[in-house]
Amino acid sequence: MSRRPIHRQALLPLFLLLIAWAAAGCSLYSDIRDATRDTSLWEENVGSHLTKQVVLTPLQNRTAQQTAGHPAAFSRALGSALAGECARTRLILPGDPDFPAGLTPLPETRPGLTDSQTIAEIGRRLGINAIVTATVFDLSGKTERRGILWFRDSKSFAQFNVGVAVFDMETGAKVLDETYEDEIEIDPFDLEALEAGQSIENPELEETLKEAAEELAEAACDRIADLPWKGFLLSANDPVQISAGKNAGISVGDRFDVYAPGKEMEGLDGQRFFLPGRKIGLVKVVSVMRNRATVRVVSAEEPLASGYAVLPVK
Repeated sequence: MSRRPIHRQALLPLFLLLIAWAAAGCSLYSDIRDATRDTSLWEENVGSHLTKQVVLTPLQNRTAQQTAGHPAAFSRALGSALAGECARTRLILPGDPDFPAGLTPLPETRPGLTDSQTIAEIGRRLGINAIVTATVFDLSGKTERRGILWFRDSKSFAQFNVGVAVFDMETGAKVLDETYEDEIEIDPFDLEALEAGQSIENPELEETLKEAAEELAEAACDRIADLPWKGFLLSANDPVQISAGKNAGISVGDRFDVYAPGKEMEGLDGQRFFLPGRKIGLVKVVSVMRNRATVRVVSAEEPLASGYAVLPVK
């Protein structure tokens, strides 16, 4: 069996940092904190009582395989691994009662390209911190001649390429894009089945897909852990509410800084996202329901608006 390393494309947070740093010209610590708001750079106890809400969307299957076969096995393994790896996180899976409407199927700007702003708008309304997408890009068979000199022989292989992406709800930015590819040797009969788009009974393939799911889940949870807990203003009129409540661990008396959206940017393939904005106000929780909380505006430099981010006061 030959294994290729997973490929990480998580350069966007650094890109955001460089833009914010060049624009503001402030101290390094402030720029890193404001551009990424990574919890690793904040005080460890900030928001420690709050639970992040993370959604895993339905699997995107771009192969000839039936979704109910090996792709479904990968999806189940990924959901289980995310639940085990992501600390202080409430994972919402497809089929759960709280799974957001509008994410089935996943909105796209064009085939194969997730509409990050639409899913971010959905997430903000529901107090979601991050959305994880999973894709099976390839699951197929192939034949190659391998070996040394006169010992070369034709061999059959099953190969796959799977990946996960993590989207931040405040900015709509993809903060992680990681893939994992691998192959195992199979017999010619299994190769014929794979080439016909059928599933095969192969414990080694199932185990290898599970290993891929576990590694990708670890990468996703590491990135989610770097993101601070965030809520969002659900309404800016009386009463002012945020889209998270007891389900996120919010209590009466909690105080949150309010952040307006930052500058809108355009990335590759026309994808839009927002830079993290500046702090413009302070609110205090006065009552809590299951999935929302009412707050009192303590201070505000400008009018508040629905969708503005709230973060725990440091």
